[in-house]
Amino acid sequence: KRLSQRVNLIPVIAKADTLTRRDLAVFKERIRNVIRTHGISVFAPPVDAIDEASAEHARALMSSMPFSIIGSTQDVRTHDGRVVRGREYLWGVAEVENEHHCDFKKLRSLLIRTHMLDLITNTE
Repeated sequence: KRLSQRVNLIPVIAKADTLTRRDLAVFKERIRNVIRTHGISVFAPPVDAIDEASAEHARALMSSMPFSIIGSTQDVRTHDGRVVRGREYLWGVAEVENEHHCDFKKLRSLLIRTHMLDLITNTE
């Protein structure tokens, strides 16, 4: 809680491919409840009242928190022949950049593409 007063906190669930969709949804809700209950301040992207597309993007990012992440440095081949970054399992491939598998693209967008300046100004 004290740390959230000094830095931007962005909650992340690592190794999200180890959870089922249902378990991941339950875990995300538990984390949201803990954050609310303890009054922990997490980074919230500003919602622009003028630019509706930007506002919708910010709301989508907020609804995804905590971000579920699959990390991998391996390139693997999917069942349809595509080569993607991800993890290969007996049941298939968990893709890092597939929004149905994890929130990596949303987190990357928040950190690097759309809200980098907001993150910097919040910590000055």
